[in-house]
Amino acid sequence: MLDAQHDDIGLLSFVQIVDRYTNMLKGAAEKQHVGFDCDDYALLFKASVTLQSLLDGKNYACGILGVHQKRPFGSVYPAGNAKHMLNVIIRNGSVVIIEPQSLQTSNLYQYPNKKHVIELTF
Repeated sequence: MLDAQHDDIGLLSFVQIVDRYTNMLKGAAEKQHVGFDCDDYALLFKASVTLQSLLDGKNYACGILGVHQKRPFGSVYPAGNAKHMLNVIIRNGSVVIIEPQSLQTSNLYQYPNKKHVIELTF
């Protein structure tokens, strides 16, 4: 993270991010193709957070987390040694993992694949 400080994403802003994100997915549903996969979902969710940050006049952090998915999470199951991409945000002072394909969330300390993180980009 290049910025010295980030703002906590409040409940209302989080709801607005999720609404905007799901609306973008609905609008693009008929145009999605086989190549639209986990990294694309993660980038689209990050863009939704960035837009909400601008609209709120805040500095929300949203990262993209790369893991080797060894345990199921958010309706995504292990696929050998394949890399999987998710999102990371700060909510209520906690690091929260978001599976952008199902919007399931987990605090980092409860995330089942935390030992298999291979990269984090903000």
